Amino acid sequence: MRAEAQSAAQASATNTASFATRPTTTKPVKMSVPTFDGKDSDSLVFWVREIEIALSAGQIYDARAQVAFALSNLGGRARAWAMARETATPGYFTSWSFMEQELRSTFLLANVAYRHRSSFLRCKQGKRSLQDYVMELHNLEAVMAGAPLSEDVKVAVFMDGVRTGTVRTELTGVSRRPLMRRSTLPCWRTTACAPRKGTHLMLN
Repeated sequence: MRAEAQSAAQASATNTASFATRPTTTKPVKMSVPTFDGKDSDSLVFWVREIEIALSAGQIYDARAQVAFALSNLGGRARAWAMARETATPGYFTSWSFMEQELRSTFLLANVAYRHRSSFLRCKQGKRSLQDYVMELHNLEAVMAGAPLSEDVKVAVFMDGVRTGTVRTELTGVSRRPLMRRSTLPCWRTTACAPRKGTHLMLN
């Protein structure tokens, strides 16, 4: 089982962007990463990404050094779980990729992606600012990687959730023009978050 998991981790590593593959001439940057204690499974996705960024910025390339860095940023039951495995089998975590997969299978709830997918589909702006509304959509999109939605669905959810007003009118008008709809798809992520004081929503 462990061998299969390690193989899967290695395969996964080759299919993702490399964050620590070759030395550079730039000076390493030491970054602080919040501790993951295993209590909030939702935060694991963001913690993993922060570890990857820190490994890259710190130019930590050695496999065991990467594992050691990740271990140093675990706390609570997550650290107890990891150290139990390292104590029983020294060198259990042979790479960061394998450790990440083990963490996900242990602490990430099986239905978390689908739960966030459901939350994304129900998301509405309400009384919030447009920026806060889009930020929530961003966060939900990031943690539902296991149950992705098509870009068309995301845009439809965004437009349906925007409260009645100038922005909704502009977006609805563009969505009715087939030739312009596809070029408008990415705008909810970028232009919707731009300051609106004295400006207009830019729809390409």
